[in-house]
Amino acid sequence: MSFLTSRAFPTALQTVGIIAFGYIIYIGLFGSPLAGKNFASALTWILWWPGVVFTFILIGRAWCSVCPLGALSAAAQRFGLGRAFPRLLRGVGLSIFLFILVTWSNHYFQIVTNPRATAWFMALWLFLALAVGFVFERRSWCRYACPIGALFGVYSMTSLLELRPKREVCARCGSPLCLTGDGKEEGCPMGEFPGNMGSNRNCTYCMKCLKTCPSGSMTFRWRSPWKELTSIRRPLAGEALLAVVILGLVAFDTFVMVAPFRQLYRALFLALPTSNPEVGMVLIFLLLLATPLALYAAASKVASRSLGLGFWPAFASFGYAYIPLALAGHLGHNFFHLVGEGGGGANTILATFGVYTRFPTSLLSTEAIKGLQILTMGLGITLSIYVAYRIARSRGAPRAALPHILLILLLASSLLFLLSLPMGMRH
Repeated sequence: MSFLTSRAFPTALQTVGIIAFGYIIYIGLFGSPLAGKNFASALTWILWWPGVVFTFILIGRAWCSVCPLGALSAAAQRFGLGRAFPRLLRGVGLSIFLFILVTWSNHYFQIVTNPRATAWFMALWLFLALAVGFVFERRSWCRYACPIGALFGVYSMTSLLELRPKREVCARCGSPLCLTGDGKEEGCPMGEFPGNMGSNRNCTYCMKCLKTCPSGSMTFRWRSPWKELTSIRRPLAGEALLAVVILGLVAFDTFVMVAPFRQLYRALFLALPTSNPEVGMVLIFLLLLATPLALYAAASKVASRSLGLGFWPAFASFGYAYIPLALAGHLGHNFFHLVGEGGGGANTILATFGVYTRFPTSLLSTEAIKGLQILTMGLGITLSIYVAYRIARSRGAPRAALPHILLILLLASSLLFLLSLPMGMRH
């Protein structure tokens, strides 16, 4: 705890992250053109991106506190214009759009398998983070524009750890220093009032509130993974939308790596009256993105009648039940990359520094990876069904959960089927 409240945190870790980020861009541009032999591709797409998703289970969006892009955007803000972020673009809408765009771009430009493309991709987001930080105030990049910020926010709601105030202490204190800063440390960079914080979605564990609170109110607590999902004070349609969008994107990411994708892609190419091979890819992408959304909207419409609510309140409320399933699907997909390709990635990273190892490409057998995927999906399904039931029960109509429970089972079965198919290596 002493390190977390020292001036070295998070600056020391951010500095390491910035150096690593710069090296990724450099080695991506000037290192081996083969993804399997390039530090940039191995660290980014085999270890960091698959691995960071696992951290949400325990420590929420703690990555955001040491993220090099967030740190550099905040540094640019000190010399910037300090303008308010456009009201129309606030919320999670912009982040959702950018996350969809990033997912599509990864496949269209083959970024994952191209170290040069990886480097330019990182350089682009570095430029955008600096630009947003220079023009706008209060960590606008992290709050509104980061393409994975909203994703990290909804996943953090399932975390087993939370940082919360002691309400009775805050009631007696009345000091705003945790929000405004105390002159030595800034207040909450995400614009949250820690004394009234009830969600992990915007808490990055930057420890500013611990450092500035004059009453020692902030404390870490363990909790159940469904606690926050079943007690949302103000459900947001954007977060519900994101949870369902993630399911479509995970399905797309998985589908393009299995054998049936090539067959469908070829069939679409032959059937469509166009010579552009990307049209079929676009249609598959849109189909896998739109289908869960359409089914979720239909389930919400049915549930709204049982609840006696309008469509949008029901749409916003039940979306949180899909977050555990979305996270489980994402984890299941990433097990293949982190464990199935992790050994090869570690060999590449260590070889960059003159340490030559011969770890097997896959750290576990295919059967073991499949078992982990099934276990993870089983936990996600169970938790999603439980959350859907709790949401409906809290509104006095337990049967309103039924259409969502059926949809959860349908979507989960589809993801399990895709995960059961042989997946091709990316590197």
